[in-house]
Amino acid sequence: MSVRVAIIGNDSIIADIKELIDPEDKNRQYMFNNPYRVIMQPTMLLSEDAGATAENTSQVSLATWQPLTQETTFIVNPSSVQTIFEPVADLKSMYQELIENVTN
Repeated sequence: MSVRVAIIGNDSIIADIKELIDPEDKNRQYMFNNPYRVIMQPTMLLSEDAGATAENTSQVSLATWQPLTQETTFIVNPSSVQTIFEPVADLKSMYQELIENVTN
């Protein structure tokens, strides 16, 4: 499994992403297996101690990327993808655990 995060528009999509290259014309596309949208919701922790400052953190959750279909594999045009990168370890673990629970 090649778990990566892709930025498409304003969405961060985590999926098992593979690059597909047509051997005849060398066109490239991406195949997203089990994609989920990464949702980051900012939270602020306030401390009432004198001299303490507020701490900004984010809560991360995953939501179905295309909720109107039962399909789990999508072919994505590379021109719509701004970048692809390796997720941080906690996000990758969260995704893998979700996929294990959904597929079993």
